[in-house]
Amino acid sequence: MWLTRPVRIPSKQGGNAKVAGVCEGIGVRYQVDPVLIRLFFVVTGVFGAGVVAYLVAWMVMPRYSVPLSPIEALWTPGHPQERTHGWWLLIAFLVFSGAIGSGAAKLFGPAAVLTYLALFGMWWILHKRHPVPPRGLLTNGYVPLKEDTMNHDDLYPQPQPDLSTIKPVDGYRAPFAQQAPESPMWDPLAQSHYDAWNMELAPAEPEKKRRVWPWVVGGLVGTGAVMVVGAGIVISQLDPVYFEEDTTGIGDVYLAPTNAELKDSYASGVGEINVDLSNLTTLDSVQNVQISSGIGEVKVTLPEDVPISLICSSGIGSSNCDVGDLEARNAELDGPMLNIFVSSGIGDVDVEFANAD
Repeated sequence: MWLTRPVRIPSKQGGNAKVAGVCEGIGVRYQVDPVLIRLFFVVTGVFGAGVVAYLVAWMVMPRYSVPLSPIEALWTPGHPQERTHGWWLLIAFLVFSGAIGSGAAKLFGPAAVLTYLALFGMWWILHKRHPVPPRGLLTNGYVPLKEDTMNHDDLYPQPQPDLSTIKPVDGYRAPFAQQAPESPMWDPLAQSHYDAWNMELAPAEPEKKRRVWPWVVGGLVGTGAVMVVGAGIVISQLDPVYFEEDTTGIGDVYLAPTNAELKDSYASGVGEINVDLSNLTTLDSVQNVQISSGIGEVKVTLPEDVPISLICSSGIGSSNCDVGDLEARNAELDGPMLNIFVSSGIGDVDVEFANAD
């Protein structure tokens, strides 16, 4: 299971990821819809330790084309970027799990333990269903137990996913992959059957039929039972005021406010938040706007006709806030200043003007 664990496929490498590519990678590796995996983390995030479980998966799953995970890079030299991610993820894990403030009591509390068990159970069931990863997905040198994989496509899950749009990380090579489902499967190094009349060929082993549905149904029932028990434990310990005071949500957010609709703060708990400020015109007074996300990418489109100041920060993830010389741009504009503060706890920050090329 460990050797064939999924790889992360972030959006920067061509995936359809929302945060770090964990769910996308699990979906490709085990041939399931990534939306179901995202739903698992969202539900456990509300009723258990889903955020911590996501961080654990992030730490142990390498990026596509990288041979080791961020946590492995902590003691393996030669991968400085992965090591940096590993340290940040470890710090985030200690903070979000409560290990720093509450110690092992919260880290191994009832809700957390049930979440970890549900995550491991889901992984085990998916591995039982698809023990062999798709061709060209892993870079750790894994080869199925049966030899001659080039000539035995039945060793790999069918149909093979199309990895032609997935790019390797800079400085790393992508593993061999069938570029598209319709690409030719000819192997130039294979033995020709026309000039090998005297070569004895071993008979093909009959494929063992696996019963998948018992594992799937059993896994769903078990996971559902774990989630129900976990939800009962956590909800019984929560103060109802918590739900009334919570101003953040779960899911993607897209907003395009006008001057009359502009608010002081826009926030998202888990998911991408996209705030388009290009509809704003000259302000009546100086305004401060804070845009933030706990876990997820933050995208901001800046107004063209309003003087602005910009401050960006990202805990874990890249921050792309280079929008040019704002001082020179503001000198050509009239009106009060719009002060924009953009932050993301875990995820990328991307800020640009509407007409940026």
